[in-house]
Amino acid sequence: MTNVVIIGAGQAACQTAVSLRQGGFNGAINLYGDELYLPYERPPLSKAVLTGDQEPERTLLRSEAYYLENKIGMHLGQTITVQNLPSYDILVLATGMSPRTLSGFPASKTHVLRTINDAERLRLSVARDTRVLILGAGFIGLEAAAALAGKVNEIKVYDLASQVMGRAAAEPIASSAQIALEAKGITFCLQKSVSAEEADSYDLILIAVGGEANDQLAVELGLCEPGKLKADRNSLVADNIYAVGDVAIAQHNFLPQPARLESVDQAIYSAKCAAAHILGNELPPAAAPWFWSFQGDWKLQMVGIWCSDLRPVFYGGQPGDQSFSVFGFRNDKLIAAQCVNRPADFAASRRLVGIDYPNFDQRIQEEVFKLKMLL
Repeated sequence: MTNVVIIGAGQAACQTAVSLRQGGFNGAINLYGDELYLPYERPPLSKAVLTGDQEPERTLLRSEAYYLENKIGMHLGQTITVQNLPSYDILVLATGMSPRTLSGFPASKTHVLRTINDAERLRLSVARDTRVLILGAGFIGLEAAAALAGKVNEIKVYDLASQVMGRAAAEPIASSAQIALEAKGITFCLQKSVSAEEADSYDLILIAVGGEANDQLAVELGLCEPGKLKADRNSLVADNIYAVGDVAIAQHNFLPQPARLESVDQAIYSAKCAAAHILGNELPPAAAPWFWSFQGDWKLQMVGIWCSDLRPVFYGGQPGDQSFSVFGFRNDKLIAAQCVNRPADFAASRRLVGIDYPNFDQRIQEEVFKLKMLL
């Protein structure tokens, strides 16, 4: 009987096991995770779990009964190294990422936000008179700022970049997000680093400056150098070894070169690809990668990767409006879309990005044009 061992117990790990069973795999499946929780969703941690509006238990992807019924072994609270790696026929590395840390800040008041325990520790540290310093104006930093706005005395966000969400957002989206958060009382210091003296004056410090791949086991196995675990379109790294989710630099039909896509979409897609290859099935069809960031009542949904050479065209509103979309064109081909409080635009964009429509960039600016005309 084929024995599949999955190292990691997050979204990608869970999806791999689920897809294998749904595809008819009848061998052994065992997941090993270093947390004590069953696989859960991470996005709510910087939103509803942080505000206390959602109990951590409601983030679970599947119930304990599901794993029992489908004979998926769950081995939680175990850190796997090359010394205690279980025997396997097929190995799936789904070890994710860890938040990048910064030195020089007191551990007692410094936080990161990646796990349920992180979110609970941060939530319990917040009080009405708390002064919060956030280092990093990416998704996590801005989502946490929005979640804590109105619950604390002060929030200040530092980032070395010239705009918020510098790695992901078009400039009109970034500036609109900053304005919306400033209206909630949040202060931004961009293109600056915080001094030790100012940091000392805050009660709570959240470090949200990205993450690093948990590829230690892959390095120990001789599969890669640190930070360079590469998987092909099947999520295959080496014979009978796969890497799925955040840990892997993946090949993707919609990317010019392999990249690490830190998203729920990529976690699910790469897991489905691994399961399909193990089962000997065709790969699921590739689609443009998509992401989202819900910052209070400001909901951003994105399709494709925004590049500096794209020509922005606004649709359904203008920057600063309560809702609007920005479409990024290269010639008349839609390469990326970023939608604020416009879920219908986002849904349409998932089908339109990457497809050639003659004069799309001109038609979308016509007053009578509707995206559904192209669907």
